[in-house]
Amino acid sequence: MGGSKDQHSIDDEPHRQKESFSSDKAEERVARQLARERAEHDPDEERAKHSIFDEPSILPNRPPVLIDRDWPCRNCGYNLRGLNTGHRCPECGVVELYEPPRDGELTYAQWLAEHQGRVSRRKAWSVAGLVPIVGIPLALGCALLTVEYTGAYNFVVLGPVAAEVLKIAIAYALIERRSLLIRRAGQIHLMTLGTAGIFAIVQNLVYLLIYFRSSPTELVVYRWFACVPMHGLCTLIAARGLVLIWERAQDEDSPARSTRAFPYIAAAIVVHAIYNLCVFVRGNLGYGF
Repeated sequence: MGGSKDQHSIDDEPHRQKESFSSDKAEERVARQLARERAEHDPDEERAKHSIFDEPSILPNRPPVLIDRDWPCRNCGYNLRGLNTGHRCPECGVVELYEPPRDGELTYAQWLAEHQGRVSRRKAWSVAGLVPIVGIPLALGCALLTVEYTGAYNFVVLGPVAAEVLKIAIAYALIERRSLLIRRAGQIHLMTLGTAGIFAIVQNLVYLLIYFRSSPTELVVYRWFACVPMHGLCTLIAARGLVLIWERAQDEDSPARSTRAFPYIAAAIVVHAIYNLCVFVRGNLGYGF
């Protein structure tokens, strides 16, 4: 019994040893990273995103709450003041599952309205205009690392996936993390289509000036008058998904749920891949450049 106790003595703990105690370096790195992340995030934003008043009251047998202030129906805007949560809207019949926040409670809608008011129209459009420029390194890396003509896999799979994801990556991140910088759907189109144009231009320059310097005229015409519209079409498809999640977040005064854009991004990749597959098959049949 005594030996067993000695094995678990507090004197065996690292900080009780004679040698100086050194903490795990990996833990120190993680602690510094967490400290940086906390410093970068607005504590009010995090509190607002997790407010219980932004969640529907769907639990069974939960007692209804009197709506004692002006509270518009989320579907039609009818003032539900004087009704209980769980009551159908007299105007459109939609069941109200949300309750007004208590005094002093911060909701995401309140936080968003306050911070959006600080973002001028000029700043919002300036950010949108800078996104395509920031996308230049992404376009260059995509063109250099996924050379389409090096094989079927690059041409039909890797190229389309990399291009369509990277073309909307910055706009996607802004919608998910800083949607208050976006005031109009036109900004999303400016960011995504502008980046698509940058991608098409950079890709053509890399191919025609580095990999295919002695290109026939037909290839040059194809690159500029077929590939550029294809990039624009695929990006329009993906951008439609981004616009929808942004519009829904605005309507619901809630954080953007970016996973709803995945089907549109996947559709853009498929269209790009089919286009490349057709070009690849055409080339193997002897109709290439």
